Amino acid sequence: MSKVHKFFKKSILKSLKLLIIYVFLSGIAALIELSLLYFFTSVLNIYYIISVIPSYLIGGSIQFILIKYFNFKNKSKKIIKQASIYLLVIAGGFLLTLCFMYIFVEFFNIWYLFARIITIIIVLVYSFNMHKYFTFRHK
Repeated sequence: MSKVHKFFKKSILKSLKLLIIYVFLSGIAALIELSLLYFFTSVLNIYYIISVIPSYLIGGSIQFILIKYFNFKNKSKKIIKQASIYLLVIAGGFLLTLCFMYIFVEFFNIWYLFARIITIIIVLVYSFNMHKYFTFRHK
């Protein structure tokens, strides 16, 4: 096996491992977020688009801690810088979330929790790549 082939194989395996751990940890944050979304919307009768805001912020905060320390194993002390980049990334994810939620619920009549699960999967791809290459990149 050539050195180039070994390098790419190792790189692909490392990225795949990061993605699997990212999906697992983000899944924990997503379950908390979905629980809060259900509580705000179905129990407190808050409009689902408004309910997305606090549930997304709380879930995002939990995700930041989980992926920084347990996924990317990032020990950087530049937490303010990373948190700022993280906030920009999740702001983009939040805009995508609002757009997809509205489209799925209002135009396709999909139940709001199922629409959120679909949206989480879509935004997960965007978020993983942004965090890997920008928020927690290794120099």
